[in-house]
Amino acid sequence: MIRGTGYDLKIKPPDYDVIAECGNCEKCPDCTQLNSYIEELDLAQEDTLSIVVDTTFHLLMLNKTFLREFNEQLAECLEEDSEYLKKTYQTDFDKNGKINRAQYWPKWLKRGLFYRDRGVCVICRTDLSGTLNVGLDYEIDHIVPISKYGNNDPSNLQILCSKCNLKKLNTSNQTSNYEIPFWNTNDD
Repeated sequence: MIRGTGYDLKIKPPDYDVIAECGNCEKCPDCTQLNSYIEELDLAQEDTLSIVVDTTFHLLMLNKTFLREFNEQLAECLEEDSEYLKKTYQTDFDKNGKINRAQYWPKWLKRGLFYRDRGVCVICRTDLSGTLNVGLDYEIDHIVPISKYGNNDPSNLQILCSKCNLKKLNTSNQTSNYEIPFWNTNDD
Protein backbone atom coordinates (compact mmCIF):
# COMPACT_ATOMS: atom_id res chain seq x y z
CA MET A 1 0.00 0.00 0.00
CA ILE A 2 1.30 3.46 -0.86
CA ARG A 3 0.85 5.22 2.47
CA GLY A 4 -1.95 7.78 2.56
CA THR A 5 -3.21 7.15 -0.97
CA GLY A 6 -5.39 4.09 -0.57
CA TYR A 7 -3.54 2.53 -3.53
CA ASP A 8 -2.49 -1.09 -3.01
CA LEU A 9 0.58 -2.14 -5.01
CA LYS A 10 0.31 -5.60 -6.51
CA ILE A 11 4.02 -6.30 -6.08
CA LYS A 12 6.25 -6.07 -3.01
CA PRO A 13 9.26 -3.74 -2.97
CA PRO A 14 12.57 -5.30 -4.01
CA ASP A 15 15.51 -5.81 -1.67
CA TYR A 16 17.60 -2.74 -2.46
CA ASP A 17 20.64 -4.07 -0.58
CA VAL A 18 20.80 -7.12 -2.87
CA ILE A 19 20.45 -4.85 -5.92
CA ALA A 20 23.27 -2.64 -4.65
CA GLU A 21 25.48 -5.73 -4.20
CA CYS A 22 24.90 -6.92 -7.77
CA GLY A 23 25.47 -3.40 -9.10
CA ASN A 24 21.99 -3.32 -10.65
CA CYS A 25 22.94 -5.95 -13.22
CA GLU A 26 19.38 -5.98 -14.61
CA LYS A 27 19.61 -9.77 -15.07
CA CYS A 28 19.19 -11.30 -11.62
CA PRO A 29 15.73 -11.97 -10.11
CA ASP A 30 16.03 -8.99 -7.74
CA CYS A 31 16.78 -6.57 -10.61
CA THR A 32 13.86 -8.06 -12.57
CA GLN A 33 11.65 -7.47 -9.54
CA LEU A 34 12.96 -3.86 -9.35
CA ASN A 35 11.95 -3.26 -12.97
CA SER A 36 8.49 -4.73 -12.32
CA TYR A 37 8.18 -2.59 -9.20
CA ILE A 38 9.08 0.57 -11.16
CA GLU A 39 6.46 -0.31 -13.80
CA GLU A 40 3.85 -0.80 -11.05
CA LEU A 41 4.80 2.56 -9.50
CA ASP A 42 4.44 4.24 -12.91
CA LEU A 43 0.91 2.85 -13.17
CA ALA A 44 0.13 3.92 -9.62
CA GLN A 45 1.42 7.41 -10.30
CA GLU A 46 -1.54 8.30 -12.49
CA ASP A 47 -4.01 7.00 -9.91
CA THR A 48 -2.35 8.75 -6.98
CA LEU A 49 -1.19 12.01 -8.60
CA SER A 50 -4.24 14.07 -7.61
CA ILE A 51 -3.95 12.86 -4.01
CA VAL A 52 -0.26 13.73 -3.91
CA VAL A 53 -0.86 17.17 -5.45
CA ASP A 54 -3.70 17.98 -3.04
CA THR A 55 -1.71 16.73 -0.05
CA THR A 56 1.40 18.66 -1.06
CA PHE A 57 -0.57 21.85 -1.66
CA HIS A 58 -2.29 21.43 1.70
CA LEU A 59 0.99 20.88 3.51
CA LEU A 60 2.87 23.71 1.83
CA MET A 61 0.13 26.33 1.79
CA LEU A 62 -2.83 25.53 4.02
CA ASN A 63 -1.45 23.72 7.03
CA LYS A 64 -0.77 26.66 9.33
CA THR A 65 0.68 24.44 12.05
CA PHE A 66 3.28 23.16 9.58
CA LEU A 67 3.95 26.68 8.25
CA ARG A 68 4.46 28.03 11.78
CA GLU A 69 6.79 25.18 12.77
CA PHE A 70 8.72 25.40 9.49
CA ASN A 71 9.20 29.16 9.87
CA GLU A 72 10.15 28.80 13.55
CA GLN A 73 12.95 26.41 12.55
CA LEU A 74 13.99 28.72 9.73
CA ALA A 75 14.07 31.60 12.24
CA GLU A 76 16.37 29.56 14.50
CA CYS A 77 18.76 29.05 11.57
CA LEU A 78 18.63 32.75 10.70
CA GLU A 79 19.36 33.67 14.30
CA GLU A 80 22.28 31.22 14.50
CA ASP A 81 23.82 32.55 11.31
CA SER A 82 22.76 36.18 11.75
CA GLU A 83 26.32 37.57 12.03
CA TYR A 84 27.43 35.86 8.83
CA LEU A 85 24.22 36.79 6.99
CA LYS A 86 24.38 40.40 8.15
CA LYS A 87 27.93 40.72 6.79
CA THR A 88 27.22 38.87 3.55
CA TYR A 89 23.82 40.41 2.74
CA GLN A 90 24.14 43.82 4.38
CA THR A 91 21.25 45.47 2.54
CA ASP A 92 18.78 42.70 3.47
CA PHE A 93 19.38 42.85 7.23
CA ASP A 94 18.96 45.55 9.84
CA LYS A 95 21.58 46.51 12.44
CA ASN A 96 20.23 43.83 14.82
CA GLY A 97 20.75 41.05 12.28
CA LYS A 98 17.04 40.67 11.53
CA ILE A 99 15.65 40.56 7.99
CA ASN A 100 14.36 43.94 6.81
CA ARG A 101 10.59 44.19 6.88
CA ALA A 102 9.02 44.37 3.42
CA GLN A 103 8.06 47.97 2.60
CA TYR A 104 5.03 46.95 0.52
CA TRP A 105 3.28 43.80 -0.59
CA PRO A 106 2.67 43.21 -4.30
CA LYS A 107 -1.00 42.91 -5.33
CA TRP A 108 -0.58 39.31 -6.50
CA LEU A 109 0.73 38.32 -3.05
CA LYS A 110 -2.05 40.13 -1.18
CA ARG A 111 -4.63 38.49 -3.43
CA GLY A 112 -3.02 35.07 -3.06
CA LEU A 113 -2.94 35.30 0.74
CA PHE A 114 -6.54 36.49 0.78
CA TYR A 115 -7.69 33.48 -1.27
CA ARG A 116 -5.50 31.01 0.61
CA ASP A 117 -6.90 32.20 3.95
CA ARG A 118 -10.45 32.26 2.52
CA GLY A 119 -10.96 35.97 3.16
CA VAL A 120 -11.22 35.54 6.92
CA CYS A 121 -8.96 36.52 9.80
CA VAL A 122 -6.82 33.46 10.44
CA ILE A 123 -7.12 33.83 14.22
CA CYS A 124 -10.70 34.93 14.98
CA ARG A 125 -12.30 33.84 11.66
CA THR A 126 -13.94 37.27 11.09
CA ASP A 127 -15.04 37.75 7.49
CA LEU A 128 -12.74 40.25 5.78
CA SER A 129 -14.23 39.99 2.29
CA GLY A 130 -16.57 42.94 2.76
CA THR A 131 -19.57 40.68 2.18
CA LEU A 132 -20.62 40.32 5.82
CA ASN A 133 -18.59 43.09 7.44
CA VAL A 134 -18.45 46.21 5.30
CA GLY A 135 -15.49 48.44 5.96
CA LEU A 136 -13.19 45.84 7.50
CA ASP A 137 -9.84 45.53 5.83
CA TYR A 138 -7.26 42.85 6.36
CA GLU A 139 -3.66 43.21 7.39
CA ILE A 140 -0.78 41.01 6.35
CA ASP A 141 0.95 39.50 9.35
CA HIS A 142 4.20 37.59 9.77
CA ILE A 143 3.41 34.26 11.47
CA VAL A 144 6.88 34.32 13.00
CA PRO A 145 7.51 38.02 13.59
CA ILE A 146 10.50 39.76 12.04
CA SER A 147 11.61 40.60 15.61
CA LYS A 148 11.91 36.83 16.23
CA TYR A 149 13.95 36.27 13.03
CA GLY A 150 10.88 35.70 10.87
CA ASN A 151 11.05 36.44 7.16
CA ASN A 152 8.98 37.95 4.34
CA ASP A 153 8.38 34.67 2.50
CA PRO A 154 4.69 34.01 1.65
CA SER A 155 4.83 30.82 3.74
CA ASN A 156 5.38 33.07 6.79
CA LEU A 157 2.48 35.40 6.04
CA GLN A 158 -1.21 35.29 6.93
CA ILE A 159 -4.14 37.71 6.90
CA LEU A 160 -5.54 39.09 10.14
CA CYS A 161 -8.15 41.63 11.09
CA SER A 162 -6.70 44.81 12.67
CA LYS A 163 -7.88 43.78 16.15
CA CYS A 164 -6.03 40.43 16.06
CA ASN A 165 -2.98 41.99 14.40
CA LEU A 166 -2.75 44.63 17.16
CA LYS A 167 -3.16 41.95 19.82
CA LYS A 168 -0.52 39.67 18.26
CA LEU A 169 1.97 42.39 17.30
CA ASN A 170 5.53 41.09 17.24
CA THR A 171 5.32 39.00 20.39
CA SER A 172 3.59 35.84 19.20
CA ASN A 173 3.77 33.08 16.59
CA GLN A 174 0.01 32.62 16.81
CA THR A 175 -1.84 31.23 13.84
CA SER A 176 -4.87 29.08 13.19
CA ASN A 177 -5.31 25.38 13.69
CA TYR A 178 -8.04 25.30 11.04
CA GLU A 179 -7.07 23.22 8.04
CA ILE A 180 -9.86 23.48 5.51
CA PRO A 181 -8.97 22.09 2.07
CA PHE A 182 -9.90 24.07 -1.04
CA TRP A 183 -11.67 21.07 -2.52
CA ASN A 184 -12.85 17.62 -1.58
CA THR A 185 -10.88 14.88 -3.36
CA ASN A 186 -13.29 12.10 -2.41
CA ASP A 187 -15.19 10.79 -5.41
CA ASP A 188 -18.07 9.48 -3.25
